[in-house]
Amino acid sequence: MGLESVGDLAINVILKKLGAEDIARVACASKRFRSSASEDTLWMNLCFHELALTQPQDHLGNLLPSFKECYQTWRGAFSMYPWSLVRRVKRCWDRIQTWLANNFPEAEATLCKGATEADIEELENVLKVKLPLPTRILYRFHNGQEIAKTDLETSTFGSSLGLIDIIPCVPHDLIHLHQEVNSGEQQDAMLLWLEEHGHRLEHGVIKLRDEVNGRSINLFPEEPPFCSTAITNGVKVCASALVIPELIDLQHDFEKYLFAYSIRMSLEPQGCIINGMTFNSCQLHWRHWIIRANDIVVSDVNGEAVIGQFPLLRPGAKEFVYQSCTPLPISSGSIEGSFTFIPGRLAEPKGDPFLATVAHFPLQLPEYIF
Repeated sequence: MGLESVGDLAINVILKKLGAEDIARVACASKRFRSSASEDTLWMNLCFHELALTQPQDHLGNLLPSFKECYQTWRGAFSMYPWSLVRRVKRCWDRIQTWLANNFPEAEATLCKGATEADIEELENVLKVKLPLPTRILYRFHNGQEIAKTDLETSTFGSSLGLIDIIPCVPHDLIHLHQEVNSGEQQDAMLLWLEEHGHRLEHGVIKLRDEVNGRSINLFPEEPPFCSTAITNGVKVCASALVIPELIDLQHDFEKYLFAYSIRMSLEPQGCIINGMTFNSCQLHWRHWIIRANDIVVSDVNGEAVIGQFPLLRPGAKEFVYQSCTPLPISSGSIEGSFTFIPGRLAEPKGDPFLATVAHFPLQLPEYIF
């Protein structure tokens, strides 16, 4: 029995198991196969499985008349790049945009349309560099962000999208830059960085924070093992740190690395409980820090307040958050310590002072810097 005697439904089932190149070859065999290969449901299936598209649109979001034209437009627009690499970059952007749409739509609105090949070539000519293929494709999807100056000032360690200037700090052994255009195994620091950023957003390692001027993506980790949490007598203290890449100075004798750390403190719903007695508030009075470079203590700090404030904690109230920094002579260390709290208020103490533990948290130059 020849293929000409096979029903149209069976032909469609067969064609759906083929890739775009093989479908094109089948279409050249006869008028009937050309008609079957033009069925839009066939190309809808390809667009969904290869590009995760549920409607026919190009890479700039413009709607197209059919899924067949959609697929052809995509392949034509990125014909100079390995198709597998284009799909990987699209997956990367899709993860970030989906998270933004669901959690931070005002930041999604700042993403610019993609750059053209002419735009990228002009940039390369001005900079006198040849951009890696993954970076070129990333810019083809989105040519940066359109951010107002006030948005940039929202937070010290975050931005409206959390995408700060990229610096070369990703695992070097993961970077593969093959110059052959047909190589789909390429990955540069920028693509690796953006994929890791999307992973951290999706899994809640970094989260949104409310700021005075609006919301921002907080770059301080909020999940273990990058963040420590301790609860003492109902006082919850979370701590994490990150390196400030712009202030790394390897020529300095003692302050080569500057680490910023974030402390979040709150009172559990049951209040402050000491020796079976419950208090509906407590106020910070004193802090004690032990800062180590590896296992060597480089600083032992005692002092009143934190950043000049004496936060008063109450059940259900907004957590108190502050940030500070410390230098290290090497790229790894740790901080631990305690806060002294007074049940009630400093002006009206209801009981004896107690120590709230700040659990050990690392100061570590990471594989990925954000």
